[in-house]
Amino acid sequence: MIMDAPALPASVASGEVPTVCIAYAASRFELPPLLILSALKSEDGRVGMERRNTNGTRDLGPGMVNDAVWLPVLKGYGVDRAALRDDGCLNVWVTSWILRLGLNSAKSYWRGVGRYNSSTMRPGHDLNGEYARRTHDHYVRLNKLTVSWWGLPGLDTERLMLSAPSTLNLLAIPMEKSLP
Repeated sequence: MIMDAPALPASVASGEVPTVCIAYAASRFELPPLLILSALKSEDGRVGMERRNTNGTRDLGPGMVNDAVWLPVLKGYGVDRAALRDDGCLNVWVTSWILRLGLNSAKSYWRGVGRYNSSTMRPGHDLNGEYARRTHDHYVRLNKLTVSWWGLPGLDTERLMLSAPSTLNLLAIPMEKSLP
């Protein structure tokens, strides 16, 4: 268990999701590892967790992957509800894949991150922008902590930092005041 790391997602700090899983997903989907950690922090899920949404759907596991949206797609790959909910590495893999899909389809980087949570917007209720802002804030906090992580036991930060393209600095991508 990682101590003195309150900015980390609980599923990572507790060891439920090994950092090697984050590093592997970051490398495969060409995402900064800190972005994956930030999304996990925004979702606040845990291995084995199911959270009921107001619309009757359920979010599963560390990345709180929505069952109604993603299970029909994932079943074609042999992934069922229990695996998505209970396998932390698989859940991080799927979370990273969904993040990549959102980034590939959006016009701005942070709007793409927001698509992880919601790809639709209703007048007066921008879930996409709210999620993007929250994830951006987590990213900024985690980025400030990376210097102090090097000495923490159990967190393989070297692997995390080297596993995704180092030229992508998300802090250089401005968070739009009003996301288009």
